[in-house]
Amino acid sequence: MGCPVVIVHAGYWFGDDKDARVEQAARTLATAASYARERGITLALENMNELPAEAEIRYLGCTAAEVLTILGLAGSPALTACADLGHANLLPGGAVRFVEQLAGHIGHVQLTDNDGVIDHHLPLGEGSLDVAAALNALAATGYEGQVAIELDDPRAQAASLEHLRAVAPRFLA
Repeated sequence: MGCPVVIVHAGYWFGDDKDARVEQAARTLATAASYARERGITLALENMNELPAEAEIRYLGCTAAEVLTILGLAGSPALTACADLGHANLLPGGAVRFVEQLAGHIGHVQLTDNDGVIDHHLPLGEGSLDVAAALNALAATGYEGQVAIELDDPRAQAASLEHLRAVAPRFLA
């Protein structure tokens, strides 16, 4: 397909041994990263959104600490982090803190907005994500890769591009 970066997820767990699930996810991703590296592809582990307490499952890799743990256990240069800034907006400290914690490990960035409580995948500027602050924090880490708007609706994509032009024009090619 010619994709230099492929976004992956670490999986999920129920109520059982989370540490064992993290270790298994790291082993699986290390194997996948080895396969990807042979083909000139980098994998980017997306941070997931934390689910409500009443949800049956929990995603792995929601916080910066969890993502860094999985990356460290996998130990592959072909496995980086995909910083989903909308998901990071749901965490204590928000997207800026998340980006700062992942400095040097980010291989791809995804953008959507939300209200800081539920990941609604809103157009940029319609939620509480401070897009300019998050992207400035990203630039401060030295990141020079792609920033993708993760929305399906062409109108939402266009509105998000307009918002980027207004608050962070340097990130538009």
